[in-house]
Amino acid sequence: MAQPHKGDRRQIRLTLPIEVKAQLTCLAHDVGLGASDYISDLLAFAVDRPDLVRRLRQEVLYTQPTPINPQPPADGIMGPRFPLALYSCIHQRAQQRGLPMATYVRDVIEDHLGHHVGQRPKQEELLLTSA
Repeated sequence: MAQPHKGDRRQIRLTLPIEVKAQLTCLAHDVGLGASDYISDLLAFAVDRPDLVRRLRQEVLYTQPTPINPQPPADGIMGPRFPLALYSCIHQRAQQRGLPMATYVRDVIEDHLGHHVGQRPKQEELLLTSA
């Protein structure tokens, strides 16, 4: 079925741990969205731009996914696409933190899912929590 045009968008390619990608896909499925749309709306909340959220209600962000035991993804590569205004906000927020955009997006996703693996420098942790 054809999808309505979502306007001009820009892609940010990133790699997630496979278990994070699987959980994210389940969450998106639970709320009737594709992973890219879910990530886009999640980032709109993260950069304090709820006006750029298209379909996701904020309260849905704090639900647990329904376990569906899907075929695990072959890899963690994702390429979510963001409306230009949101892409600009993500770019600005990542620059403020001294991070590549893909790293900022990955960190927001992992923090949202409670999966942050590895250690961040304390200053970076404080900057992300003040987002």
